[in-house]
Amino acid sequence: MFQFVYACEQIFVLFLRTLTSSSSLYYLSSPPSPLVAPSVSPARSSCFRPYGDFSCLSILSQAARRNRVTLIAGLSLQEKRLRNAALVFAPDGSLIQSYNKQHLLSPYENSYTPGKDLALLETGATASAGIVICKDMDFLLPSREYSQQGTGLLLVPALDFHTDGWLHARIAILRGVEENVAVVRAAQWGLLTVSDSRGRLQGTVPVSNQDETSLLAKVQLGSGYSLYSLQGDWLAWLCLFGTSLALFRLKRK
Repeated sequence: MFQFVYACEQIFVLFLRTLTSSSSLYYLSSPPSPLVAPSVSPARSSCFRPYGDFSCLSILSQAARRNRVTLIAGLSLQEKRLRNAALVFAPDGSLIQSYNKQHLLSPYENSYTPGKDLALLETGATASAGIVICKDMDFLLPSREYSQQGTGLLLVPALDFHTDGWLHARIAILRGVEENVAVVRAAQWGLLTVSDSRGRLQGTVPVSNQDETSLLAKVQLGSGYSLYSLQGDWLAWLCLFGTSLALFRLKRK
């Protein structure tokens, strides 16, 4: 069994996958977690020295190495610029990958610098996994770019605002259908959800504000390369044209 642990936007996601299978088993939980120290919410500014001793990054690195897992931590990270970032630590504790949130939430993240690049993780299966942060799933990109590269799974740390949790989770599920990818999403103040590439929920549970919340679910990975990601927005434009034509004819009557 190959293990991954995700600590993103104050959310902890434990990912279990059998190497010989294209389906994956996920355990998601909200804090507190015994595996890692609490991460810092990207909604507030925090400064870290990424490779210094006085940093929670060293704690996260030690947690990955001690538990022999891959750890993804979502942080407000201050280097030369302020970033809403997801950092990936390998089972040996080394920092192997990072992703910066591309679609920032105004006005709370006006001081942050948006990212531009994708972050791919090899899963050992045919399809790779991609990292997306929260509001990124409300937009076509970067999900479409992941699909165009054959990504079969999107891992989505998020932070909702209580009342929008259900809607925000469904937008992410729809994005998975568009791009033919499974979606594992863990949202502080929202929902833990696991959905396949057809939008079928394999598990969902609301996050508790007081106690740890967990979810165990098995999901079949997608394969990316959806018709939508390969052909673009022609269907949406066709629907818009058809609707406009129908309204024009109704007006003439």
